[in-house]
Amino acid sequence: MQSLPAGDVEELRVIGSGGFGLVYRGRSKKLGMEVAVKILNRESCLSAEFCSLMKEKDMMMKANSTYVLRVLAVYEDEDKGHIEYGLVMEYMPHGSLHSLFNTFNKKEVLIPWPLRFQILHQVAIAMNFLHGLNPAIIHQDLKPQNVLLRKDLDVQLTDFGLARNETSAPIGMAGTVSYMPPESFVCLEYKPTKEFDVYSFAILIWWILSGREPYNAINREIIICRIPVGMRPDMTLVDCWKTEKMVPEAIEMMKQCWDGEPSKRLCFSELDSSKINNFIRQLNRERSGKQYNKTAGNNTSSEDILIEDPIKFLKKNFSKIIQEKPAWKSILDDLFTQDIFKEEQVDSIVKDHRTVQDQIRETLRVIIKQGKNSCMTLVQLMNRHHPSLMSKMEI
Repeated sequence: MQSLPAGDVEELRVIGSGGFGLVYRGRSKKLGMEVAVKILNRESCLSAEFCSLMKEKDMMMKANSTYVLRVLAVYEDEDKGHIEYGLVMEYMPHGSLHSLFNTFNKKEVLIPWPLRFQILHQVAIAMNFLHGLNPAIIHQDLKPQNVLLRKDLDVQLTDFGLARNETSAPIGMAGTVSYMPPESFVCLEYKPTKEFDVYSFAILIWWILSGREPYNAINREIIICRIPVGMRPDMTLVDCWKTEKMVPEAIEMMKQCWDGEPSKRLCFSELDSSKINNFIRQLNRERSGKQYNKTAGNNTSSEDILIEDPIKFLKKNFSKIIQEKPAWKSILDDLFTQDIFKEEQVDSIVKDHRTVQDQIRETLRVIIKQGKNSCMTLVQLMNRHHPSLMSKMEI
């Protein structure tokens, strides 16, 4: 594990905080990239918090998976005689799953259902990897705030401050109450198991389906008392899903994961293989067949545009999009807002390409090169800003 030299990380600015200290965004000269740095406060540097941070670093190094956030380096800097310590990780432009939902809710835009299931699928893959290690790693704090999203909206699971090996000694109650299983509240020397994380994943499923906080208006002490006797998040808040054929299966999967009896819960090896991926494919098939009926001439809303292969879709309709000129300035602004394009990319497209058609042509080329998730975002934006265009497209 490399150490960054003093002064290596520039332009530090606070983006988050916790009991340990602060999280900064900055740019590392040595790594040549934007980074997030989790730095202990001065009072913590010679205490148990420092040991906890080093333990978290070790856990994250063992959890070397595609969908787990990597520790890139250790940060050390001296300020007025005090040494600051921290962990350096890749900066996530979209923040957490929690912040992404808040951003979309403020704009009154729904997050596409396939993306929601893709996120769940990738979380399940990450958790299956952790549980498959020897000894297994129990995350113990799986929640939307700890699911970060890369620029391409792929998952990066983070915050291993409470993570423990399956063979560790009992520690009692620890975690975020709304995501903790009933058995963790009834034993003073509770030893976390894999089933703890499966239960948390069930609450995460509910959160993603409903877009709401579980038990939002209920006192913490009441939650602790009622979960062991069967209380779970309100199922009526996902009633909108009853129109989808695959919803009963998704709901049943969620209920199996939060079963009061730990041994009856599903394991992540069952969840990361076919179950969730099947929901994605089924939803895409149903929506694409239902919504792209040209003879009916129906327009669709942004949450209805679900394309199985958005790269192929954009390539096939390349000329038609250029010809239609669908409110491209607004689309470019939204691509910047959603961190698909950087400010300099937008400026370059507008400056170097005088006509709207040329701007569209260049944007399409760049987006197609960026891959599936960027292409899907562009399709959603075109549908929002120019819905009549979608009825003219070839699937």
